[in-house]
Amino acid sequence: MKGKFQKQFIVICVLFLLALTGLVFFSQQAFLEGIYIVKDSFSRQQRLVLKQTAVGIEKNLELIVQELEILSQSFAGGIGPEGAKSGLDAFFVHLEEYFVNDIGLIDAHGILQHAVATPSLIGTDFSSRNYFKKSMALAQAAPVYEFTTFQGTDSGRKGIVIAMPVFQNDRQFQGVIVAAIKINELLEGFFSPDDDQAQSEFWAVDSSINILMHPRLEPGPLAEVVKPITESFALFLNNATTGESYTGEYLSPAREITIGSAYSLKVAGESWTLITSTPEKNILKPLTPFSRKYISVISIIFLAIISATFIIFFLFKKYHDELMQEISERKLMQEELDRNQEKLEEMVRLRTSELNRTHQQLQNEVLQRKHAMEEAVVMEERGRLARELHDSVSQSLYSVTLFAETSRQLAAKGDEKKLQENLNELVGCAIGALKELRLLVYDLRPASLEEEGLEGALRKRLETVEQRSGVKGHLEVTGGGRLTVVEEGALYRMAQEALNNALKHSKANSVSVRIHVGQERVEMEVTDNGIGFLLEERAGKGGMGLSSMRERAEKLDGTMTVHTAPGCGTSIKIAIKRYPEKIYER
Repeated sequence: MKGKFQKQFIVICVLFLLALTGLVFFSQQAFLEGIYIVKDSFSRQQRLVLKQTAVGIEKNLELIVQELEILSQSFAGGIGPEGAKSGLDAFFVHLEEYFVNDIGLIDAHGILQHAVATPSLIGTDFSSRNYFKKSMALAQAAPVYEFTTFQGTDSGRKGIVIAMPVFQNDRQFQGVIVAAIKINELLEGFFSPDDDQAQSEFWAVDSSINILMHPRLEPGPLAEVVKPITESFALFLNNATTGESYTGEYLSPAREITIGSAYSLKVAGESWTLITSTPEKNILKPLTPFSRKYISVISIIFLAIISATFIIFFLFKKYHDELMQEISERKLMQEELDRNQEKLEEMVRLRTSELNRTHQQLQNEVLQRKHAMEEAVVMEERGRLARELHDSVSQSLYSVTLFAETSRQLAAKGDEKKLQENLNELVGCAIGALKELRLLVYDLRPASLEEEGLEGALRKRLETVEQRSGVKGHLEVTGGGRLTVVEEGALYRMAQEALNNALKHSKANSVSVRIHVGQERVEMEVTDNGIGFLLEERAGKGGMGLSSMRERAEKLDGTMTVHTAPGCGTSIKIAIKRYPEKIYER
């Protein structure tokens, strides 16, 4: 084995000597070929970056037009000041990623109603602008482009205005949505050179060879900004064809040989030329320190490094067996780990099965306790209904029998005046008993909060009890968000108690329930136009369920206030704090 390695080593050394001879012979030609390859590769990269930049700009303008069409359609139903402001502000946040610097709305008379980035221009008359006139002449929404020059801090900077007319549903012209884009920011945003092209200058000119953007020069006619312009430079610009890329060498105004690439594209109907320019000395800078006389030396050093690498490889060959032995030991350790993992998985399966059995037992216990609690609730409800029947309905019916007996005696005596008064009292007692019975019947069939929610349950209550008792009911719910089960239950019980009090005691012919669901609080107000009462007489005595309502509100970190006076009706206001449902569960 040792002799075999020595023969291989000799063969490799002979091949390296032959390769070294050929490398020295062709070093001069290789150096020149390397220069050509570097310049050609750099030019291809330049053209690719310019094409990608052009595609990005065209796609960006298409996306802006699409967004403006969506915004125009959203205003088709009419443009209000607040709606326009909120709509434009929201869209501007989205359009900033498309390099839109400002967005505004011009009404049908040409007056700027709102501008997100330049509010100082609000109220300015833009009716003389070409894009406004062209938009008015359109029969349907379509983009109108116009190139402009910015004023103020961006004085002299070129920009694009995209106008999108707004038509009402009846095709009536409503105004124009305008988006302003700075050309220099648009170009710089999509030009992404790699590290090798970071030394290049990226700039752009229009069809009249006016500078649109340049890292060192101000916008303006190129012939006036750069003096003089060489013939080769002008020829380079004229050779750029729309939709195609072009690479050439020219003598820059600084009299330096420069490698330039150009790509022409159509932007809003106008021809642009994107250009990257790099001095040739910068492209060939990595090669300049090495002259031809050093190529042979570098080649020898390179081959010497490779030869040393192979020698080291053969010297360390003896460690191969030790490495293979270590790999074998690691395989045995992995097999042992696999066996231990299987045992662990079996233990986990057994433990999981045991936990499942325990979970099932707990579920059964919970169901049993739930059934026991339901039976206790049923018994408590039966006792409450019995007390209600005894305290309210039976008393009212007993009063009806007394008034009926008295009426019979008065009829026998012929006292019609007292008979009429007695009959009115009898009718009042009968109506009161009927209201009490309706309340008890409704309590036996309460609305399902889980199925209908708080609003549906209260609306069903007003239709079932109040309206059938001759009382006009009104329900108003504002705000947003679904309440928790605990919140809905508490609010429903408090509203039910307030409605019961109004039906039993207030002699009202109208009640209203107003609920506002906020982010942090829920407010409810129950109002009737009944006879009212003196709140001071009720203080400390309880009665009419006020104490139970107050306790329910306080349990939810809430408050309850009562506003009433004799002859002025009653208003009960309740406010509770909102918490996540998990807090109530704890």
